[in-house]
Amino acid sequence: MPDLEIERDDRFIAIEHVLHHVAVVVMVAAVLAGALGVFGFGPLSSSTAARDGFEVTYDRFARNGAPLTLEITTTGTQVWINEALIDAVQVDRVLPAPAQEQRSADGTTFTFDAPAGEPIRMTFALTGDTVGLVRGQVGVSAGDTIAVPVVFYP
Repeated sequence: MPDLEIERDDRFIAIEHVLHHVAVVVMVAAVLAGALGVFGFGPLSSSTAARDGFEVTYDRFARNGAPLTLEITTTGTQVWINEALIDAVQVDRVLPAPAQEQRSADGTTFTFDAPAGEPIRMTFALTGDTVGLVRGQVGVSAGDTIAVPVVFYP
């Protein structure tokens, strides 16, 4: 049987190998990100920050249009959330219900009916409404805050 005469395009083969290796790296990175919690539950999916009787647990990564939770435990009766975070989400529900909400140019203050000095746990059920990094701030007031950075992806 005679030899087949097939032309070989070495440039095309080299490009194909490079693209194949890039695709493998991207797939491995996506699987690792998912396992670590970038796309849902995992060790990197949420974070807790605390200071002087004020603790915040929040989702580090959130999808635009998907629910996320912000849990705050404090001995005070009011919580302030900066305008950047409030504008990036829709506040669906707050438990317990705040007695008062007061918006200002730099954020929103939620006041709760609770005995002063006793710890109260507030749960903010939110829905992402943006894409990108949001540098949220949560605290007792605008001058006393904890950073709550959240990355929203499409």
